[in-house]
Amino acid sequence: MSYQTYVYGNTVRKINTMPEIPYEAAPKKRVSKQTRKAREKAFAMNIGYAMFLTAIMSLLLFGCIKYLQIQASVTSSMKHINAMESQISDLRADNDAEYNRVMMTENLEEIRRIAIEELGMVYASESQVVLFTGKDTDFVRQYEDVPAGTGEIEIQSKAASLFGR
Repeated sequence: MSYQTYVYGNTVRKINTMPEIPYEAAPKKRVSKQTRKAREKAFAMNIGYAMFLTAIMSLLLFGCIKYLQIQASVTSSMKHINAMESQISDLRADNDAEYNRVMMTENLEEIRRIAIEELGMVYASESQVVLFTGKDTDFVRQYEDVPAGTGEIEIQSKAASLFGR
């Protein structure tokens, strides 16, 4: 059950206040001499315990310092990686722009016309193409001669006739 009190005017009056009752401290219990000595012994710290706590605290401090060093190293590496990735993206953009510029300036049809009409070059025929199996790479390096029976002499003579030798 709650009561509502309305206050009229600009002052607030105390309503139904209780008289203050002085606090009386509880009487202290007497502790026996044996109990007091046991408590003192429990709170006392011997030299071995102090050395143990010192060792643990130094290990903890060493671990924290190492952690901070590793975290700083990782942060530094991440910044370096981000800078290198930015540099790579800039180089790729420059490379693509240069490739597009070269492709726009070179007329491949004009190069083909000059090669066929003025230089007398022709496309290779089926008999001139030598197929072999190799690794999946974009280029081939020849470390030894092409095996016999592939028409090497024919290819050399046709190539010499094409180039006027």
